[in-house]
Amino acid sequence: MAAVPTIIQLRNLLRSEPDLWAQHDERNRWFCPHCGEIVSRIVIPADHFLLLQDCPHLMREHLLACHAVQAGRPAEKHLSISASQSNELRSVMHKARMSQRQMLKPVPTIPGFEIACLYRPMDALAGDFYDFVSLPGDKVGMTVGDPSGHGVEACMTMAVAKKLISMYGRSGLCPADCLRAVNSEIYDDVIEGAFISALYGVLDIPGRRFTFARAGHPPPVIYNPARDPKVQILKSNGIALGVDGGHNFIEHMEQSSVDLRDGDLLLLYTDGMTEINDAKGEELGVEGFMSIVAKFAERPIEDMINQIWYSLEKLFRSTGQLDDMTMLAVRVLPR
Repeated sequence: MAAVPTIIQLRNLLRSEPDLWAQHDERNRWFCPHCGEIVSRIVIPADHFLLLQDCPHLMREHLLACHAVQAGRPAEKHLSISASQSNELRSVMHKARMSQRQMLKPVPTIPGFEIACLYRPMDALAGDFYDFVSLPGDKVGMTVGDPSGHGVEACMTMAVAKKLISMYGRSGLCPADCLRAVNSEIYDDVIEGAFISALYGVLDIPGRRFTFARAGHPPPVIYNPARDPKVQILKSNGIALGVDGGHNFIEHMEQSSVDLRDGDLLLLYTDGMTEINDAKGEELGVEGFMSIVAKFAERPIEDMINQIWYSLEKLFRSTGQLDDMTMLAVRVLPR
């Protein structure tokens, strides 16, 4: 095996042979000429790659870690596909994307509540998922989840996790027991190093009570100017699905409940909503995300969702969307 190239050697190589890093897809994202992996964090400038003095450092980091580069193998030139192959690939991905979208249930109409959903995949196939489960006793289950990774593998993991949560939820299990049962089912099938973060909650409609458990997922948040504080993070313990298959997962799973009030805005979301960078290049975080929510919280819920999306989109416009972004918003209407 050839010696791993130094950064200086790699930089000089990329300057002299720009075709090694000029490969990009229809969304102007770079894909490695050695392994073919699309690195969504690297976006080729719209004007032209040759205007750059050097390739992005994230591109160099990927190439330094790429086994093909370390082995000294030449770039896989066959990755440049023909127009007909490209059209066929787009058609296949379009059909897969449409099939995945059909798996997602429409937002239900619930008396006394308004519900809206923001769902923006990063790639053609998403890993993020959401679901609604009709339950007896005027209750509805709500799920938000996010498998590790992206693309086809994440999509397949998503489909399994979503189905299992729905199945065990309909069986009448409480949120914590539902996630325990799902973890027991999928633990042996999740590849090493992979996991699924998920949140499953049950909304008691007449009682206006939300009971939930989370498996390594961002905690739900309530925003209401009438509360003190206005932003309340509903924390509970829980390990991500697929990480541990024994007592550790069971013991750490915690269930929590909250009584909802008039005007509460309950948000269930994936980390793609908070892990983008703000205008200063710093991670937005829950605080920054909620400051955006607060600007539009009084608007009709569908308008609010759209305005939040437009605000977030402005932040990552220069770098591209780095993760799937999903959010369920539930507003409690006055009695």
